[in-house]
Amino acid sequence: MTDRLTLWNAALALLEQPALATAEGDTMAANECRTWYGLVRQGLIRAYPWSFALRRALLPADATPPAFGWLRAFPWPAGALAIVTVDGLDDDAWTIEGNAVLTDAPAPLTVRYLADVVEEGLFDPVFADALVIALARRIAPRLARSDRAVMDRLAGELQATVEAGWRADAIFNNADLRTPPADAGDDWARIGL
Repeated sequence: MTDRLTLWNAALALLEQPALATAEGDTMAANECRTWYGLVRQGLIRAYPWSFALRRALLPADATPPAFGWLRAFPWPAGALAIVTVDGLDDDAWTIEGNAVLTDAPAPLTVRYLADVVEEGLFDPVFADALVIALARRIAPRLARSDRAVMDRLAGELQATVEAGWRADAIFNNADLRTPPADAGDDWARIGL
């Protein structure tokens, strides 16, 4: 079973830093892991439709329709990080505004979304590996390991891990949903990982 401290220590090991005895410590490494872990986890889940985080929901229409442009608004599912698909609709038949899905489709709206999974024991092993690498990349500058060679190595490892996720189907790779990344390194830079 994977736990938070194990993931943090794996990220620190990639940076050749000493392991933490507890997640509550007051060291720079513990503080950096605490600061960035949740943001990196959420960003990595949002980056690709990881199977372990994929959920379905039937959304009721909001009583107040949008001011213009669409017939209905549907509330964002609780705990959702991203809407992946609205079943039965092309991408141009719906949009996201604020905390709502806007569309002309009737209620209930069937959506697939990425949930904010916080229990490490539910993580797919490939995602956990990618999370370790992404966290190491994020905390490296403050731990004096931000030289270009380290960052390039971590970017390459992250790319290989995401590609392994596609091959292992840890990332939902339905061709209609998304295509595998040609270069995840660019995506990680875009989302700050």
